[in-house]
Amino acid sequence: MKRIYFVVLLFTLYFLLSTELHAGAGQTGARILNQTVGARSAGLGGAFTALADDSFGFHYNPAGLAQTKNSEIGTMYLTGLTDEYYAFLSGITKIGKKDTLGVSIFYLDGGKFEWNKTDGTVETLKAIEDIVFTLAYAYQENKYLSLGVNLKTYSSKLLEQYKANAYAIDFGILLKIIDGLKTGFSVQNIGTKIKCDPLPLTGRIGLSYQKIFLDNYFSVVTDYIYRYQENTFQNFGLEYGWGGLFIFRTGYSSGYESNRLSLGIGLRRNLFQFDYAYTFTGNFQPVHSISLIYRMP
Repeated sequence: MKRIYFVVLLFTLYFLLSTELHAGAGQTGARILNQTVGARSAGLGGAFTALADDSFGFHYNPAGLAQTKNSEIGTMYLTGLTDEYYAFLSGITKIGKKDTLGVSIFYLDGGKFEWNKTDGTVETLKAIEDIVFTLAYAYQENKYLSLGVNLKTYSSKLLEQYKANAYAIDFGILLKIIDGLKTGFSVQNIGTKIKCDPLPLTGRIGLSYQKIFLDNYFSVVTDYIYRYQENTFQNFGLEYGWGGLFIFRTGYSSGYESNRLSLGIGLRRNLFQFDYAYTFTGNFQPVHSISLIYRMP
């Protein structure tokens, strides 16, 4: 069964990445599914497919859940353009030596919209509300190979009146090549349409390398992302952990309307980890990400 799962995933990845790369901008819905989750990954430019080792990781690659040693709770707050914001809450737990479960709720508030009614009055409404619920499962085949799957439901409400729903599934693989070097693959948002618009079908390939020395470590991560009928993106990030307490990050993303540079910091103390990221978005408003992780003893 696991071999079948592996073959299906590789076939899907091949299909995604062998399609015409410059198909032009398409019309896909559910932009919340494209949003970076977690201040740590935001500080790394969104490159997290081959790392995916915390409470936010299964948003990028569900196979990353298998790396978890303890149960965790993670939460994030992210400001978007104008007055919109995102909120994320997740939890992960081991249910066996090789099995891990994760669950998350992702919420988007698209800000306010002033509707000029025909009677001359103005009504203030929420522009858009999106909610994504995810149930994740990962299995560690051996010390080199992990597999994972996400089941997702998406619901959206436009101007507090028009509703839409969709359902999707993600597949992921995490492969340890040698000590410190890993590669990750995932296919995301295979699912139903939102009205007439498809979900943003996405293929991700990532590579990460981590070197540990004394109480410090240094990580290099990179992702190649192909979003069907939209564009390709390249993300790159560096992370340095000092003394088991302070963490410094920087990242770079290309392929968007303007290239993005990210800076981030982290503070890890006992069971808690706090992360912050600031992302420069060219001519657009900068994005601030804050996240907190609690690791249970």
